[in-house]
Formats: sequence, C-alpha cells, structure tokens
Amino acid sequence: EIRGRVDPRRILGSRFAYRDKHYSKRRADPSISWKPKARLVIAGHQDPDLPHMHGLTDAPTLSRSGMLLMLQILANNLDCNWGASAGDISAAFLNGEELGRELFLKQPKSGLGDLHPSQLVRVCKGVFGLADSPRSWWRKFRKEVDQLRLQGPSGREAAFHQCALDSCIFLVQEKMDDGSLGPPFAYLGVHVDDILLIGEEKMRKQLQELLSATFPVEDWETNNFEYIGSLISVEKDRVTITQSMYAEARWWVRLGG
Repeated sequence: EIRGRVDPRRILGSRFAYRDKHYSKRRADPSISWKPKARLVIAGHQDPDLPHMHGLTDAPTLSRSGMLLMLQILANNLDCNWGASAGDISAAFLNGEELGRELFLKQPKSGLGDLHPSQLVRVCKGVFGLADSPRSWWRKFRKEVDQLRLQGPSGREAAFHQCALDSCIFLVQEKMDDGSLGPPFAYLGVHVDDILLIGEEKMRKQLQELLSATFPVEDWETNNFEYIGSLISVEKDRVTITQSMYAEARWWVRLGG
C-alpha cells in the first residue's frame, strides 16, 4: 500500500556501519578487548527534500579551542579535587525532535529484527545519514539541558548556562540570593553525541546521574579516555592530551593494515 501511495523517492536505502570503539586503544595495547558498535545509516544523499534544506542542516559542535579551554580550567583546579568524565549518548539522533515529514527506509541486507524482508520502516526521528538530523538532535539537547536543575555545592539551585564564546559549552552555576549567578562549579561540553564533563568529583558524579536520567548515556569513563580523537589523561598534578593513537590508527589504515 505504501509503495503504491508514496513517491518512490521517499523510500531510501539503508545499511549498517560497523566499528570497534577501542580500535585506537588496541593499537597501543593489543590486550584491550574489542568494543563493537553498529549504527544504522540511511542513504540521506538521496533525500528528495535535501535541495530545500538551506539553513536547516547546521548544528554546532564543541570547538577545539573550547575543549582545550575546558581542560585548562580543569588543570587549574586539580588541587580542588576536580576531574573529568566522558559519556556517549546512545542513538542520539533517535532522541531528537520529530521528523515532521514523510520518509521511509528499506531494510539493510541483513534485515531488522524479525521484520519481513519486504517491510518498510517509517522514519519518525533523525537517522544517521539525514542532513537535518544533527540540527534536530541539537535543538532537543539544548531544550532538555535548559530545563535541568540540581542542588549546588552550597545547597542553592543550580542550572546549566550556555557559554557566550562557545555554544557547545555549558557552565553549571548556582543562582545566588541576590539573583546573580555564582562561579561555575562544573562545565559541560558536547560534540554531537559525545559529552565531556569537568568539575569537583562529588558534583561531577551528581551531574552524571542527572544527565544519564535525561539522556541514554551508555557509560561514563573517568580521567583516562578518548574524546573526539584525543586521548585525555587526568593525573594529580597534570592534564595530558595527545592524538598519538589517532595518528597511528590513520597511518595504519593508509598502509592498508
């Protein structure tokens, strides 16, 4: 019925993209186990609405200078028991806003669950491959973060406030008795579905629980993790950032390994 009613251009192909999230780490330490991940990707380049999406496909991401600034702030506060955590939001685009247009996808060759091979899937949320998915997810994330509240270090209500210099950095601040905002006691950076959180350990754990209750965060890594291509290590007296694993992985791929 759908194939007979819908413009065939609105039925797009799909495939699974597979990767090992520990690939770079295993290049340095082969004993590290695989962390397989599969992602459903739609053929968004065939989207019939693509030519009319001017101004609807942009979405901010954490800048390199913004991430380095957060790590510098972290280094300045190591003697106050500050640390860092990284979290990955599962199926972020599927947690974005409603699509608002009619679109279907054909199942990948491997199929989807127990669906009949000829069944189509109605696309109701963002899917990787659609040009407007990042913007839809960002708007949903921004809206949800704006509504989050928690108790700050002094017992006052605290909230997330967007940084004026980098829209993907949020300062976590208490609202003081005179209506002003107190100094930030934590910072949140977001790069699509990757979260970077810095702050004092107790408050950082509270923020992790709050964010995990709002978004499907798969797991949190603390003080030693890979974040958007960089390996970040937090020690008692220093914060180290390197891209050696990323560079080695790219070199290995270029050689055909």
